Amino acid sequence: MYASYRSKSTAYYECTRRKNEGSTCCGLEAGVVDDLVAQQVLRALEPATLELSLKAIQDVHQERERLHRHWKQRLERATYEAERVERQYQAVEPENRLVARSLERQWEEALRNRRDLAEEYDRFLKEQPPHLSEDQRARILALSSDLPTLWNAAETTAADRKEIIRLVVQRVEVHVRAETECGEVVISWRGGVMTRHEIVRPVARYESLGSYDQLMNRIIEMRQEGRTIKQIAVQLNAEGYHTPRSRKGYTSTSVRKLLSRGELTRGRIGTRQLDRHEWWMPELARSLQMSANKLRYWALRGWVRSRQVPPRGLWVVWADARERRRLRKVLAGSNRGKGREGDMPSGKINH
Repeated sequence: MYASYRSKSTAYYECTRRKNEGSTCCGLEAGVVDDLVAQQVLRALEPATLELSLKAIQDVHQERERLHRHWKQRLERATYEAERVERQYQAVEPENRLVARSLERQWEEALRNRRDLAEEYDRFLKEQPPHLSEDQRARILALSSDLPTLWNAAETTAADRKEIIRLVVQRVEVHVRAETECGEVVISWRGGVMTRHEIVRPVARYESLGSYDQLMNRIIEMRQEGRTIKQIAVQLNAEGYHTPRSRKGYTSTSVRKLLSRGELTRGRIGTRQLDRHEWWMPELARSLQMSANKLRYWALRGWVRSRQVPPRGLWVVWADARERRRLRKVLAGSNRGKGREGDMPSGKINH
């Protein structure tokens, strides 16, 4: 992947093969992946917080010792210089007044420098005593144990974060499913461990949502129950439905737009009657305990008996008890294999 910027504030990850070879791979906003990786890195570092805290205390202690040694060396040099000039002054002959006055001025200047340096050292001791106080040790322990605060601190640069990630992460792979907002991130950690994580990425259209059919059916169902648009929006958010881009959830405006696009705002929505043994696709998918995306893929390939109904082309699938048993058997065989979304079912479709 490579990073690109469609705006100053938003970075995207794009597939290199798509750029060089015209691949159909999809990209996604970088923030979704970056946030997940950062969260997992911080979680991985949690067991090391105590060691990190003790190391931080040790580093502070060593740094203060180094500074105190530096101050003492400066004081020793200033003291030696003052004593050296004093010996020269004492050794000069009294009749050599010109040399004596010059040495006296040098002696006074050396004593003044020694006094000023001692005063500065006293102020330094008050600000940074040689040893940490109990309160300071407690603050370091608390701060070191709060890795998110350290990670997001203004003093922590992007270069710092990248360096930390490179120490523990070897590779990050992103698998984007074009027909849904869901994707998978695979993190290969240094040491050989591999973890898999689901992400939800922003998409451009409602139709790109994996739950689009289920979403429209749910909206229609609630309108049939007589709920207001505002009530529908509240319920959609409560049930965990995602919008394509915004993280704010559904509003009255977004629900009204969906109804308008579906030509469902004019008058009362009529009850959609299903024929015998017919199911709305999301309901059948839940009954079979399978992905609605996989069932829709099968429908698009003609591997199940299905039809689309206006105005928005919602899917209806025919499945009596015998057909449901066949689909469950096919699904079990698919899950034992590679488990891809497009695994072709075997067996005859009942018409």
